[in-house]
Amino acid sequence: MMNKQSYLAWPTLLITSTFFALAIVAGKLVNICFYLLVLLALLSLLVRRHVWVDFNAVCQRYWPLQLAMFSTLLAVLINQLSADHFSARLFDIPSYLALFALLFWFFLQVPAEKLTWIKWSWMVGVLYCTSQIVVLNKDLEGRPQITVWSTELAVLMGMFALISIGWKKPISKFVLIGQLMAGACGLYAAYFSESRGIWMALPVFMFLLYSVFDTQWLSAKKLLTLIIFTMLISMAFCTTDVASRRISEAREDIHQYTENINPDTSIGVRLQIWRGSWLLFKEHPLFGVGRAHYEDAMNELANKKIITPLAASMPHSHNEVLYNMMTLGIFGLAAILLTYLVPACYFIRELRHADRAIRASAAMGLCLCLGYIIFGLVDVMFMYKTTDVFYSLTLALLLSHIINRKQQLATAA
Repeated sequence: MMNKQSYLAWPTLLITSTFFALAIVAGKLVNICFYLLVLLALLSLLVRRHVWVDFNAVCQRYWPLQLAMFSTLLAVLINQLSADHFSARLFDIPSYLALFALLFWFFLQVPAEKLTWIKWSWMVGVLYCTSQIVVLNKDLEGRPQITVWSTELAVLMGMFALISIGWKKPISKFVLIGQLMAGACGLYAAYFSESRGIWMALPVFMFLLYSVFDTQWLSAKKLLTLIIFTMLISMAFCTTDVASRRISEAREDIHQYTENINPDTSIGVRLQIWRGSWLLFKEHPLFGVGRAHYEDAMNELANKKIITPLAASMPHSHNEVLYNMMTLGIFGLAAILLTYLVPACYFIRELRHADRAIRASAAMGLCLCLGYIIFGLVDVMFMYKTTDVFYSLTLALLLSHIINRKQQLATAA
């Protein structure tokens, strides 16, 4: 289907590698890397006009994917049309997802074996992120003061580095050691962060890692063995000092909230925001209150004594689905579900493919989708440009690898 252009591979890989390796910590690089890729893709379309046929073919064949990634921007537009008030800045963050179609086509121009070189940037990225997290918190007492989403992305890159072992067979010992170290750094970042939301995702990631290297993972015996092993590891993890303390804190927070002793504990504030978001969604079910009016709506709830002033001061709902429902109504709910589930369906179909490299890409894709779902239970991942670009670029990369690898196998056959 695609006419692979080798001269596009190196600038594409260089820019993408720079993003994964450095942009998560050096935020100024996010826009530079993203828009350089967009610019290269546009130039490629303008200079080689005959490739418009390929671009249109990709858009038509993968239209559910394109629609899913465009849906958030569409929901914002519908909300602004309903309010008859337009704010250009509200289209900025959703645009990183909406431009996925262009990036997806552009990555399809890069041969599958070259796309696998991105694993080096994941290895560098997780090492860099983890070292920064540790260095910035080495002199602090108590829970580390970190940006949670940056740790979540570091954990994802650590898992990508581990799973990408399945991309090549046989693999050199030097590369294998680097990938194992990167995976260990990701796990350490998760532990060091003391984030319960990140901890919830780890068993899912371990299961997907296992699925890459055993094609018979769906058998009842192996599933039971994996579940028992995961439970034992989880129990051992819960006995560590950090995990025990965080679990005890959660228990105490819930007790203080339910007994109305102190509603402003860490979990208590989240429960208040979730309740407030649900009430606002019921008041504005079709279009929501709008992204620009989140703060005003929460302050109004505080004035009515429904939530406390502390809960009203939070920047978002601490839940991706509720935040979209509250601010964008039913269209926001549809958009976030499409953004999560449509890409996940493409990866699920390939998780039992005979080729291990394709299974590895599918497992990484599911780590991304399921990771954002789990992280989104207590955070709003698509509120930040770095997390949006990370999602869009990683989806484009992994899906392109699967498609190009299939073509490579078909040609060889």
